[in-house]
Amino acid sequence: MSYESIDRNLKHLQKNIGALQSKYRRTKEEVALIAVSKGQSAIYIRKAYTLGVRKFGENYLQEAKDKQSELGDLEIEWHFIGAIQSNKTAYIANNFSWVHSLERLKIARRLNEQRRKDMPQLNVLIQINLPGESKSGIQSDELTEFSKEILKLENLRLRGVMYFPPKTDSFDEARAKYLKVINLTKSIKHMDTLSMGTSSDYEAAIAAGTTMIRLGTTIFGPRVQGHGVNL
Repeated sequence: MSYESIDRNLKHLQKNIGALQSKYRRTKEEVALIAVSKGQSAIYIRKAYTLGVRKFGENYLQEAKDKQSELGDLEIEWHFIGAIQSNKTAYIANNFSWVHSLERLKIARRLNEQRRKDMPQLNVLIQINLPGESKSGIQSDELTEFSKEILKLENLRLRGVMYFPPKTDSFDEARAKYLKVINLTKSIKHMDTLSMGTSSDYEAAIAAGTTMIRLGTTIFGPRVQGHGVNL
């Protein structure tokens, strides 16, 4: 990976996303790009930032803390998209703008209690599964009740859901899964965000109606070993 590769990848990606937005009648404002930077060095994040990327997603807290310290001079919108341990909620509550991976009320309540009152509400997404799936996240039939509990937490702002579909090479299968998720959210107030679509299936997600795509290898290439390694 090199600076030139990131530049080339982003230009190609932005052109492709633009074509897909036109193809599926989506506006530029409707689909946000989250650059998944886990396993990537701070210097690569800085490069992507200079090329216009502002939203970065991290999975591992210690790795994220190191990068946030090194990149403190940049106005980055940080998204936490990994599993959340109870002893890590205080830092996440006050150093991220978004949390994509809510699946336990205990964690939601800790984030709510620990978010500083002088800060805006923490934007949160509920990670869900469709029937028959057993990944991280709540089951889809729990979404309505879970959402009601989140809406009671004054320092959190419930925005929508995050979903990872089972791996498939079929555009139609991936799109159908995403459409099912969208239908689940229609009856729940305040939901305006769908975090769906990765490097392998973001066309299907855009076609279905996602509002956020989470792309890592498409931008940065394969992840490097180690945290915060400057290569």
